[in-house]
Amino acid sequence: MVKKTKTILYCIECGEETTHTINYLGARIRGVQCEKCKSKVELDRRELMTVFTEDFIDRVLTKPKRFTVELVKIIAPLIPFLPKRLMKEPKEVLKDIFRAVKGESDKESPE
Repeated sequence: MVKKTKTILYCIECGEETTHTINYLGARIRGVQCEKCKSKVELDRRELMTVFTEDFIDRVLTKPKRFTVELVKIIAPLIPFLPKRLMKEPKEVLKDIFRAVKGESDKESPE
């Protein structure tokens, strides 16, 4: 089912706001045409899917780096306030934390 709607949009070709006809195919935009200069923009669903898929894959692949950058921004201001032992012996501190969470006492630890 093709549906047409008219609206005011900025036309790149005309360089001004003009009336445009938006053609829908079902619930999706199929194309937009300027009423003044008749320039038309058609949306190819396969091309859009390719662009969105590439963008999605890029975002998935760069997520670890973006997450690390955000984490550093959050933690960096806190470093002066953290105990020095945490910086020198992170593995041992984590073991102590896990032991405390499990409810084990220092007497039961092999150290």
